[in-house]
Amino acid sequence: MKFLEKLRQEENLKKKIETRLNPSVDRLQPLMGTEPEWVSSQAPRDPQEILRKALAKRRKKQPETTRPVDELLPDRERSASILGGRSLSNELGSYIYRLEQCAQSCLDLKVSSRNLISKISGLVSWLQGGQTVSELGQVVFLDTETTGLSGGTGTYAFLVGIGSWDGSAFIVEQFFMRDFHEEPALLQALEERLKSARVLITFNGKSFDIPLLKSRFTLTRRTWPLDSVFHVDLLFPARRIWKLRLGDCRLGNLEKEILGDERPEDVAGNLIPQIYFNYTRSGNPVGIRKILKHNFRDIVTLARLTLKVSEILYGKEKTALFPEELFSVGSYFNQLGEREAAMDWNQAALSFPLQRDLRLAAMKTLATSYRSRRLFSQAVELWNSLIEESASFHEEAYESLSVHYEHREKNLAKALELTEQAIPQVGRETSRVRWMCRRDRLLRKIQKEQRMTQFAFSAPSR
Repeated sequence: MKFLEKLRQEENLKKKIETRLNPSVDRLQPLMGTEPEWVSSQAPRDPQEILRKALAKRRKKQPETTRPVDELLPDRERSASILGGRSLSNELGSYIYRLEQCAQSCLDLKVSSRNLISKISGLVSWLQGGQTVSELGQVVFLDTETTGLSGGTGTYAFLVGIGSWDGSAFIVEQFFMRDFHEEPALLQALEERLKSARVLITFNGKSFDIPLLKSRFTLTRRTWPLDSVFHVDLLFPARRIWKLRLGDCRLGNLEKEILGDERPEDVAGNLIPQIYFNYTRSGNPVGIRKILKHNFRDIVTLARLTLKVSEILYGKEKTALFPEELFSVGSYFNQLGEREAAMDWNQAALSFPLQRDLRLAAMKTLATSYRSRRLFSQAVELWNSLIEESASFHEEAYESLSVHYEHREKNLAKALELTEQAIPQVGRETSRVRWMCRRDRLLRKIQKEQRMTQFAFSAPSR
């Protein structure tokens, strides 16, 4: 019995295996639904062929859920009109060119073109003597949007904005590359546009925008068109004027605090590279429109801020300025070698209540200006005020007063008194030795005067 049972089990196992390997048409009916038309007496009887054809027909009936990526992308030629520009071409390829114009009201200006030239030319003259501007069209404002914020040869300037005056209107031209292969065409167009420039104005351009563009021109074997152009990086005078009061001198903060304008829906600068990378992959220009608007606003703000700085430095406009700004401008003029202008601004700053350290610094600078103009009485008054108001030892004021009384007033006793007061307060050993040498010299002079006086009284009269 055991042997027969084993034979039955083996027979049943063979049937199961054959059933799995050779499925019948009846078992395919649930998969195919109703009996298909192609199943007939003439249809192939191979079960595998029947299954393959049934599955193929089911796939044809299912709706398509995917399409090739190229079919999903918008037409690149349409992106120019979507972005508000037009596609231009040269022998090196194509790029998008966009022009937007704003009237004088866009810059909050109420001055003529001649006054604009005067203001900008005056600013350039203050920063670089001898440079003049004869036409407004010779002044260009430049700002870039890039694929990275750290620079380097792997960073591209995919958008270059140029602002300039055309008559009484201010225009912004934007050169945009839709993909990296369009860079040569963009750079050639940019080279042609910048040939007429005589003055270039940027914000942090000396450290970022201009070195980046020069490297891109070099890598594409093109000549940099701005070698002979005078470059004004507005970041430096802006820091000189507003760093003390604001601390944060980024362009967006200056736009808010100085120009009274704010961008509630502006795109963050650190997101711009990623938005562009997404555009090159998907072709969706929605984020690019925000970048174009951001670049446009940066250039308009740069122009407005240039005129504001020009009014302060060249026009010497002191009204509506904070005491810290008056002091900062005075210090800036002092560094530029404009002693008379520095004196005027420091006098204006001291007419307002200032923090102690700023007041002392303004008094020190003003006293130096008075001494250089030989106004010694005013200088002495400020040196005495420095000694009285300083919380700590003010060595320079003591020394200036001691020199003044010794050499100009010939009051050796007063000079010796100041020297005796200073010696105990001197901290450094080298300074102490110098002050003690001064005291010894004054003592010798006083003794010599006394001997001369005694000799004059003791000499016999004739």
